Amino acid sequence: MRTGRQRPQITPLDETFDQSIGAAQRQIDEPKQAQGGIYGARDIIMDLKENQQRLERELGRPVGINGRPAERLPGQ
Repeated sequence: MRTGRQRPQITPLDETFDQSIGAAQRQIDEPKQAQGGIYGARDIIMDLKENQQRLERELGRPVGINGRPAERLPGQ
């Protein structure tokens, strides 16, 4: 024979409440995940390009790998 508290019975109202909480949490999580993917590879590349252009302006010459002058092909 068990003594102490018994586990409360789950009612249909409880299940409905749990389902609505789960749906609300999904509505919160989906935009967060989508927003997290906004700053992607393209944005990183654009930031690096802007940094390179800024360095080139500051140094007065195109910058290559490891700070060496970049080799430019004719027409570039």
